[in-house]
This record gives sequence, structure tokens and C-alpha cells, in this order.
Amino acid sequence: MNRNNVLGSFLLVVLMSVVLGLYLLYPTYDDDLKHIRPENPSVYSPEKELLLSQYGTALIGILDVSRGDPNLATQQLEALRAKFPHQDKAIYRAYELMILSNLAQHKLDTEAVSEYVRQIKTLAQHEHMGWLKAQSLVELAIEYISKGELAESEIQIRAAIDIAESLHYEELLIKAYNTAGVINNIRNDFPEAQYFFHKGLDLGKKYPQHIYNSKLVSNMALLYIYLEDWPKALKLIKRAKRLYYKSGLLEASTIGVLHVNESFAYLRSGDLVKGREAYQSAAKLNGDNVSERYKIILLKAESDVLLAEKNFELARQVANLCLRYPGVDKYTLQLGQCYLNRALANIGLNRDNFVFADLKRSSAMFDVVGTRSWKVLGLRTLAEYYDSRGDSENALRYFKLYYKGNKALLFDKRQSDIFLLEQDFTTASLAQENELLNAEKELGELTLDKQQLRNRIVVALGIMVMISVALLLIRLRSIQSKNKALVTQSTTCALTGLYNRRYLEQLLTQPMTFNTSRFGISLVILDLDHFKRVNDTFGHDVGDEVLVEVARRVKQHLLPNDVVARWGGEEFVLLLSGSVDPEQQLNVIRLGIAETPIDTHSGSLDLTTSIGASIGIAHEQLNQDTYKKYLKAADDALYQAKESGRNQVIIAES
Repeated sequence: MNRNNVLGSFLLVVLMSVVLGLYLLYPTYDDDLKHIRPENPSVYSPEKELLLSQYGTALIGILDVSRGDPNLATQQLEALRAKFPHQDKAIYRAYELMILSNLAQHKLDTEAVSEYVRQIKTLAQHEHMGWLKAQSLVELAIEYISKGELAESEIQIRAAIDIAESLHYEELLIKAYNTAGVINNIRNDFPEAQYFFHKGLDLGKKYPQHIYNSKLVSNMALLYIYLEDWPKALKLIKRAKRLYYKSGLLEASTIGVLHVNESFAYLRSGDLVKGREAYQSAAKLNGDNVSERYKIILLKAESDVLLAEKNFELARQVANLCLRYPGVDKYTLQLGQCYLNRALANIGLNRDNFVFADLKRSSAMFDVVGTRSWKVLGLRTLAEYYDSRGDSENALRYFKLYYKGNKALLFDKRQSDIFLLEQDFTTASLAQENELLNAEKELGELTLDKQQLRNRIVVALGIMVMISVALLLIRLRSIQSKNKALVTQSTTCALTGLYNRRYLEQLLTQPMTFNTSRFGISLVILDLDHFKRVNDTFGHDVGDEVLVEVARRVKQHLLPNDVVARWGGEEFVLLLSGSVDPEQQLNVIRLGIAETPIDTHSGSLDLTTSIGASIGIAHEQLNQDTYKKYLKAADDALYQAKESGRNQVIIAES
């Protein structure tokens, strides 16, 4: 939350206080004061047209019933058609198709559901019904998600949101925002997922009975699971359960998935007892009325529980049941998860025969879906598998791939933490503002003696304004301090005190503020040689001491306008302004590290560094479209330095 928002809240409080005070002091003959909240006439709902007829009103009720009681909905629809034959308006046909689609979903008839969705889309195009087209696109997006086809699903949901937003079709937007958030959740694009979930939750406040309020909270809980914040995830799951039962929606798979996610969160937080209890709650809902996807999710969840309990043989058997389940190939994400669980079970049993093949299969499945967290977990498992077998070459290869993927994932998680913190600030401010507005409303509704009431309220308002000024100024100072700390945290490496990758990438997309010399700008990548041995031999504490000292030595040899950032791990990136010959400067840095041992609490260590550089870059040639090319050239030169024996500077060919 920024300064403008806080000052805006303050000005709103002052303005409301002045207006109310003047009104109270001015003689009036009204009996009381009423706060009238006009409806937003621009909000669209097809139900407004349906409510104009008895047939349409009945269809609205049947659609609600069809979500929870398919048998009753079928009887009601047949009775309605018999009572009102020959109802051929397009909007009636649209609602009938939506009811029939819900009934087909309860029967697990996926072909019928697809056919009804196709008919809805055709009707929307033929009758030029934008709201119905948006509805059909949302259903198509959900269908593609279940198949793991996220790219196609995103195309459909983006189009649906564009149409629904242009129409102000808010009730559909709640469902559409949830669907868009789910897509980004699976991809582990956390900031984007949060953006859509928060939009859905904010809109859902206007429609407290909307059935998707529960699903939005459930998916926010899943997001916190990805962020590994187990207490918040479990808290949101409990809230989602309450909203589910409040909505009257009777879908076993919906509440069942909540139990599955709850089980996963408990298992990851170390509470195996509650993890199994949550799984058993989900298993009790397994029956003929749930989809094959839910049955597959249950098998995957059971193998999760057994792996956590170290019952590897039974976990392997359950994973096999999952992989052999009819139709499992349609659910790419769950298929990949079951391959990964079988590999983990075989590792626990010391059975090497199928581990590598299963890990490769799971990795391929996660690539298809585009889910990064599961992909990263698979890479780490592969690396640990090779390491345990003594295959250091392949272990190093997969550790590098894991490190690269995990680095990007951690950045997105950091962005998500910042986003959530900003949401907390905004929520706190809005809550305070609402309290003040509610207080004013209560004052306006009092029926005491008017003159005495006016005098008391004016005094109360004066006190309220002074308190509000004090509180808001305190809040402003607190938020400014926290925001400043957040900026520093998000652009600085906490260990070395250097800038981080995010800061340098932002800097490289902006025009350089210094004038270059005849040497031009240089982009340089510096990497410590055999740093992994330091961590493996002496531990990460010693490795951290080395990184801090190397950062200090590099900074010693930088000139004004030069920048150094920790890129990740033992890798540093330098932006040299060209004040001196860059090759000489880089060799001075290299020798500054190689010639003097680094003192640590485990003794002195001799370390060298390899350096790759792109030099002589003209001022106007370095911009947001080209800097990655120069970094790639520097990285290739670094690779050449490593291959040529390390402890040297290699200049990329221009």
C-alpha cells in the first residue's frame, strides 16, 4: 500500500466527518438519517430477463437445484416442460442446456457434457448471445484443465474474461477468475494466480451465496501449499469447507479434493496422523457418483500417505494401481505424480530397475503440463538418486538443472510473498475505513433528542478525526518503513550485501546513466572454481564465508559506475563502465581472489575463479532487447574458461 492510498483514506475520513457535522448542525425536519446505497445498474445478469416470466423464474430455481440434487432437478424440468410446452426463446434453451449439462456431470457422462457445451456455444454464436458464449468458453477451459492442456485452456478463459468484463457479467466472472487462477496455480505462476484469485474473492463479497466462493478459497489454500506455508493453507481449507457446506453444493469430489489437499499439507508439515485422517475423509467420499479423475487423485493421495509413513512396498503397489487405472492417460499431471511416487517408493526399497525410467516419465509429464514445482522436485530426486549411486557426473548434471529451475521458482515465491504482504496492508486499511463508515452510519440512525444528539456527535467526530489523523500518520510511517525494507530485501542479496539478479536485470533494461569511455561497457560473469567441493567438504557455513569474502574482494577492485550482483550460488555478474581496460581490470580481480587464501573458521582455503566477458559494448547497443545476448556470450566465454583449465579470463568474440 502506498502513501497516496493512506492519504486518500485520511482525506475521506475528514471529508465525511465535515459533511456529517455540517448536516447535524443545520436545522432539519427529517425524522432520521439514512444511508442509501444505490444499485449498480451496469451489472449484467441474464436472470433479469428470465425473472420477467414464470417459466424463466422456474428455470433459475431448477439450475440451482441441478448443482446438488440431480434427481429432483430432472423431475422439476420434466414437469415444467409439460406445464409450459413450446417455450422456444433462446434464453430458455440456454438455461435448459446448462441444466442438462449439470445433470450429465452428476452422471459422469463426459461425452454428454461435451456435447451440451458444444450446443451452448453454437446457440451463443447463432443468437449473438455474448454472455452465453462467455459461459461456454469457461466450461471449455475447465475441460481442458482436466486434460492437462493448459495452453488451450488459457486461450479459452482469457477470451471468456474479456467478454464477461465487457458485459459486467459479474457472477460468471467469479467462476472465470477462479479458473484463470487454477491454470496459473498449476503452472506455479504464483503472482498471476494470486491476482486472479483475489479478483474473484473481492467480487465474491458482493455475492456471498455464490458456489465458487468455496472453490476460490480452496484454490488460495492450494497456492499456500505451493508456497509451503502450511498454517495458512490449513486455515484456508477449513474456511473453504465452511463455505462449501453453506453454499448447498453437493459434489463429493469438490469436498473430497479439499480433504486431499488438507492431507498433503499435514503430511508436508510433519503431522502424519492428521494427514492420514484427512485422506481417509476423502476416501469415504469415493463411490459411483465421483469422476475417474477423483479416483486417480485418491490413489495418488494414498501413495503420498504411505510414502510419508515409509511403507514403501504398499506405496509402490498403490502407485501401480494409479498408473494402471483405466483412462489415467487423460490426466497428465496425476499420471506424472504417480510415476514420481512409484520412483520414490522403489528408491525407498533400493530397487533400481525402474527408478530412472519412472523419473524420466514423470519429468516428461510435468513438462507437458507446465507445472514447475513438480518438475523441480523430479529433477532433485534424479540428482539425489544418481548421487546415492555414486554417479557424480549425472548427479551434478541434474543438480544444476534442479538449481536452475528452483532459482526461478524461488524468485516467483518471493514475488508472491511481496504481493500477499501488499494485500495484507490493503485489507487492513480497508477494514479501518469500513469501521469508520459504519460508525458514521450508526450515528446517523440514532433517534435521540436531535439538538443534544448533534452536540454530542460533533464532539465525538472531533475526537474521531484527531484519533484518525494520529492512527493514519502512524500507519503511514510504518508502511513507508516496511515498504523500504521490502524494496531492499527484493533487490539485495542478504548474505553478501551485493545487489541481486532482479536488481541487475531491471538496471539492464534502462538507459545507462553514465558516459562510456573508449573501452565501452562490459558484461561479465564470474564463477568460483570447484565451489561445490567447499560446501561438500566443509559445509554450507564455510561456503557462505567464502562468498562474503569473494564479494568483498570483487568490490575492492570496482570503479565508480561499476556494478556487481550475486547472480545465484557461486556466480556473480559485473557491469563495467569502461573507465579502464576491462581485461586488465578482470585479471586484477581474478588475481585478488587466487593469490590470497580465504580465511574461514575451518582454516585458510585456496580458491580460484573463472571469468567470461562481453566487452566493448557501445552505450546505445545495450538495452532490454540485447542484454541477454551479451550475457549469453559472456556465459559461453565462462564455459570456455572452465573447459580450458579454470582460473582465467576469457573474452567473448565480438
